[in-house]
Amino acid sequence: MKAEQWNKCLAALPEAAWLYEDECVVSANSASRRLQKAATVPLAKIMEIALGEGCSLHSIKDECLHCPLEIKQDPTNFPLVLESKRGKLLRFRGSLTRLDESHRLLRLFPSEWAEKNEELVMNQLLIEYVNQAHEKERRSLARELHDGLAQSIYSLMLEVRGLKWVAAEELPAGLEKTDQHFVEVLKEVKELVTELRPRVLDDGGLLPAVAVLLKQLKERTMLTVTQTITGTPFKLSAAAETAIYRVIQEALNNILRHAAVQTATLAFHFEKNRLEVLIQDHGKGFDSEREPSGFGLKNMEERIQSVHGILSVQSARGKGTRILLEVPRQKGESHAIDAQ
Repeated sequence: MKAEQWNKCLAALPEAAWLYEDECVVSANSASRRLQKAATVPLAKIMEIALGEGCSLHSIKDECLHCPLEIKQDPTNFPLVLESKRGKLLRFRGSLTRLDESHRLLRLFPSEWAEKNEELVMNQLLIEYVNQAHEKERRSLARELHDGLAQSIYSLMLEVRGLKWVAAEELPAGLEKTDQHFVEVLKEVKELVTELRPRVLDDGGLLPAVAVLLKQLKERTMLTVTQTITGTPFKLSAAAETAIYRVIQEALNNILRHAAVQTATLAFHFEKNRLEVLIQDHGKGFDSEREPSGFGLKNMEERIQSVHGILSVQSARGKGTRILLEVPRQKGESHAIDAQ
């Protein structure tokens, strides 16, 4: 690319930027000149940091050998602190990009720009995850309707049509059998509706809905969940109860899929101003310090944050997983309820 084209690209960048040819600066944009007027910008030092030859605390590599902050920097995204001419510390994110064999581009972004961009990216990823989750639920519902309910109704239709060919003396028994099949289909519909939105959550609240969930899990999957309730239960807002129920539901489903155990514990602890819920298993676990959280856990965290709560996850390989959520008691959530 010709020099004038490089300069045109630099001029269009809102952040401070310098164009390097080999080891020398050959061009810079107006934002970089404004920054250099407002703060001390040691370009040689910044290049050392970007190339992993120094850190933001020390000026030469030898002093970094025993530095507790010494880590392998990502040249495309590294932290940096500059000092303004007035002595104020300014936080930046740096990026060094190789353009071709001899040219590199150094850019400095104010940290609030980078943090805002990361937040936008994460929000976009979360939106994509939610959309994918909704689509997955739709496919699952369609499959359940086609493979389960539709087949049951079709069989029932054939059975009812066949009654006109049944002998009169056999008709009462045929009708009784058909009636029983109607009951089974109705039960199947109720189970499907419960999976989508438990009516007991609206009618009875969180604890009865969770009790039904645990009973269904044991019947369908043989997962036994030991539940304890301490403190004086109080009714939460509909939004809070829904969020907590969905997190418990997802956490138990994760145990079924990943933990390789048949037992788990669920503890509700009602305090004066908050509710704590602990879901724990002693299964396979994962390295929560090194392995990034998936969007399943992120979705759980977002649910609890939406009702002003906090969710934390602790896990280690071979030692199981511990999920603790805390939801504050809101104004109006003051009357005690039956814990049964």
